[in-house]
Amino acid sequence: PYVGNADAIAAGKALYNANCQVCHKPDGSGGMGPSLIDDTVVNKRANTDVGIFEVIHSGAAGAMRPFSKRGVTQDQILKLIAYIHTLKK
Repeated sequence: PYVGNADAIAAGKALYNANCQVCHKPDGSGGMGPSLIDDTVVNKRANTDVGIFEVIHSGAAGAMRPFSKRGVTQDQILKLIAYIHTLKK
């Protein structure tokens, strides 16, 4: 619901910088975590926004831990997804 919403994207960027960039790099190109900016999808669930939400919310195999257990709300996850969309090349 927040794709293209400048305020939500700014909030998503702040969340990304605080929680995600350490593994996915500031530009989303990947490091310990997979790239978020290309079409190579490590976890097939991440092909859709619903799947991305599930991975962020509930975690995935490997190092991706559930952000819902870190106090990140569902609304914040939606804003984070809106920001991630801006990183794609």
